[in-house]
Amino acid sequence: MTSLHEEVRAALRRVNGAYSDFINGCADDVKEHPEKQKELLEYLKAHPEADTGEVIKQIITVIRPEMLDEEDDDEYEEDEQEENQ
Repeated sequence: MTSLHEEVRAALRRVNGAYSDFINGCADDVKEHPEKQKELLEYLKAHPEADTGEVIKQIITVIRPEMLDEEDDDEYEEDEQEENQ
């Protein structure tokens, strides 16, 4: 029996322009969230023509929008460190 995570990885390998860091990164982004894995699989099945950029955008804006907050926090911390040097 194939695990949900393995299904996600297989679907990501079929994405137009897929490369190993894309597959690993996207799969890891949803690995701990079975409901997010299902959402990603549904998106990939509904959009077989999607390229890597479209999949990443879908993950960040729809499937895991909290990632935007994490990235903003990281950028803010980097800016703070540069200003304090």
